[in-house]
Amino acid sequence: MRKSSGVPQRAADLEYVIAMAGILIGLADEDGIRILLDRIARGEMETSSGKYSQGKDALWELHCLSILNMGAMKSCLAEPDIVTDFGFGEYGIACKKVYSENSVEKCVKKGISQIDSAKMPGMVALNIDDLVIPPGRIMHAQDQDYLREMLQSYASEFVKRHRPTLEKYSSGGRCDGFLISASRSALLHGTGRFTYIGVNLLIPMSGPTDTAGIRMDSFARQTSNADGLEEWVAKVGGKAFGL
Repeated sequence: MRKSSGVPQRAADLEYVIAMAGILIGLADEDGIRILLDRIARGEMETSSGKYSQGKDALWELHCLSILNMGAMKSCLAEPDIVTDFGFGEYGIACKKVYSENSVEKCVKKGISQIDSAKMPGMVALNIDDLVIPPGRIMHAQDQDYLREMLQSYASEFVKRHRPTLEKYSSGGRCDGFLISASRSALLHGTGRFTYIGVNLLIPMSGPTDTAGIRMDSFARQTSNADGLEEWVAKVGGKAFGL
């Protein structure tokens, strides 16, 4: 990582904007999206800023919804943030964006509280983009595979650092587990061009034979199969997130 000049930062931002525009296009007809679009329009969306933003929070909810759409999972915007159904009835996903290491516990606690209030099984989806590299820096990688490995490593290290917190607030079956998402624009040295890549790490909080573990396994398989990917790409014109 090196400090960025104005031009590289704009190039990195462009890849981010293209990816996010794809999400907005794909979800344009979604019920309830107007409220989130208003938050995005009014919020701080600068990628080099690590400040809290309702706009970025709203965009993270839509990003999560796009993941479910790519998996052909029937989903909608509703409390806790998203309600989906992948064969076990209504299932809630509370979407929380983490802006600092010190705010992780607050985000996890709030997400669990949302799941409790919704009175349905669910998970908490944590976005850690703002923790991957410091604001104003450009990420570098040799190619897309190496970038994915780097992001996967960041997500795994995040889980190691904060596993006590994850276990503390999910104890007693309050949620099935966590989805940890890390995404960044990076300059690929193999091509000399910027690209935007995201990875998602699913962390179950129970054994694989428990009911919660079975739900998490089914969720993982359906999102990995991406049965709705072809339809999603056709809808957004090939600018789907992470492609």
